[in-house]
Amino acid sequence: MKALHRGQPISESVTRSRSWALTAVIVAFVMVGCGSDPQSPSGDSSALNFVDLAAGRGHTCALQASGQVRCWGANDKGQANPPANENFAAIGAMADHNCGLTEAGEVLCWGDSGYFGDSRAPTGQSFVAIAVGSGHVCALKASGEVRCWAKDSDGQATPPAGKTFVAISAGRAHTCGLTDAGEALCWGANGKGQSNAPTDQSFVAISAGSDTSCGVLSSGESLCWGDGDSGQASPPTGQSFDALALGSGHSCGLQTSGQALCWGDDFWGQAKPPQGEVFVAIVAGGGHTCGRQASGSVRCWGSDKAGGTDIVGQATPPTDKPFSTLAAGAKHFCALQDEGTLRCYGADKLNQSTPPDGQSFTAVATGSDHTCGLTPSGQALCWGSNNNEQASAPQGQSFGALTAGGLHTCGLKASGEVLCWGDDTDGQVTVPTGKSFTRLTAGSDNTCGLSASGEVLCWGDDFFGQSTPPVGQSFVDISAGSGHVCGLKPSGEALCWGHDDKGQATAPAGQGFADITAGNGHTCGLKPSGEVLCWGADEYDQSTPPQGLSFVAISAGGSYTCGLSSVGQLVCWGDVVSAIIHP
Repeated sequence: MKALHRGQPISESVTRSRSWALTAVIVAFVMVGCGSDPQSPSGDSSALNFVDLAAGRGHTCALQASGQVRCWGANDKGQANPPANENFAAIGAMADHNCGLTEAGEVLCWGDSGYFGDSRAPTGQSFVAIAVGSGHVCALKASGEVRCWAKDSDGQATPPAGKTFVAISAGRAHTCGLTDAGEALCWGANGKGQSNAPTDQSFVAISAGSDTSCGVLSSGESLCWGDGDSGQASPPTGQSFDALALGSGHSCGLQTSGQALCWGDDFWGQAKPPQGEVFVAIVAGGGHTCGRQASGSVRCWGSDKAGGTDIVGQATPPTDKPFSTLAAGAKHFCALQDEGTLRCYGADKLNQSTPPDGQSFTAVATGSDHTCGLTPSGQALCWGSNNNEQASAPQGQSFGALTAGGLHTCGLKASGEVLCWGDDTDGQVTVPTGKSFTRLTAGSDNTCGLSASGEVLCWGDDFFGQSTPPVGQSFVDISAGSGHVCGLKPSGEALCWGHDDKGQATAPAGQGFADITAGNGHTCGLKPSGEVLCWGADEYDQSTPPQGLSFVAISAGGSYTCGLSSVGQLVCWGDVVSAIIHP
């Protein structure tokens, strides 16, 4: 959600103006995650030339100078999937929803429409600014009139009659506006006093958070009212600000020097801006904060987890470097960029999403809670959970490929020899002797190898028959999931065996695939056309790929699936892991 001023270009304001020409960028609502250090993007996002920012519960969106919007983070409601082929002049976000102001002044929204019920933006209207709340939206016309729609249970969508404004800002269930005279007026929910704007003060900027409101006085000092349980309504004294950004329990101010200063809840590090960094605009989400720099790059800090799911990353801005490979684990996934940089997203409590700094890779494999990468020299490097030594790769060995299972890892040497390490409870790391393989795949508790002749040999857990491949069949590719294995025949037909309680081992007949990937209780195949077909468990839509996209690679995780689209999008769908990153 954000506040924009009237009579200026619709983007973030860089400086505070005594004539109220200020853009206050704010976002609120609660999100949960972990991680307290400033989050740096793994690549430079300056080439994307961002000119505007908006942050929601577990996602972030940025507007490029071209008018295109790119989003990253949680996408379980479609909040990180902006309308295609639309150019915007400004954007706003709140919770799991976004709205954008088109270059024609119309309002388009995407994400969780449940917040807004059947109410839609008024048609035939032209606006110059937009502010997005949890369940309501307000827009400012060039005349200063404010129009609001959607949820109005607390009066948050009913602006005071006869008033005109130069800036607006929406909180969770309240809205604030700034008049030409510098008067702050708020309406809507007032249980915390968030709508009790001081009547004896003149402001140059206004910003509404979840249940808190703040304004910038002509002196540059910040004054706040409303919920202050986390200290978010107590700005530091003696400080001058040009702009404010309010999150759920924290607040940030942009100083004249361009440095960000934050106060309030800092559980995730959202109130600890990176030292020495200079910004031209800032936004605050539930547990993260982002700043836009003059170069057009974005820097974020705080939680990098989406919406309490331990999954990717509103604090990880995209870069302009394309991805070439991806690998999905139980609750995290990694993607390899063309130049060898590895970027990981999602659960990171065991550091499984934190690859070694400065290291380039040629391949990546993700297990349940660990990750392994293959260096250009063929060395295997692993990180994350190591309670069964699954991350203790053998030294002095050179591999051509890696695969990671639940609690074990295997490497394929150029000679066709396989070395495995980690948990061997079911014999999953006890490789059959005298065998040579060309491909390798690790399931939850078993491992399978594909020989040059097309024969599949599996070892480890066979409770569901997952280590007993069909006799007399020849394959060109294999993928092991959690209790089942699937292979591709030379014709492209998929054939699966093992656990089939969700239909994950019942491949669709008459379909030809170029790639196949097995997850926890589902399987997906990539057709030569780029279409993805999935079968098996679908309670989280992990088997329902997005329509209208063409993919070049896919990888199935625990209860989600990720794909690399033909236009460079890294797209994931399924259990709260959902995220979309536009590289």
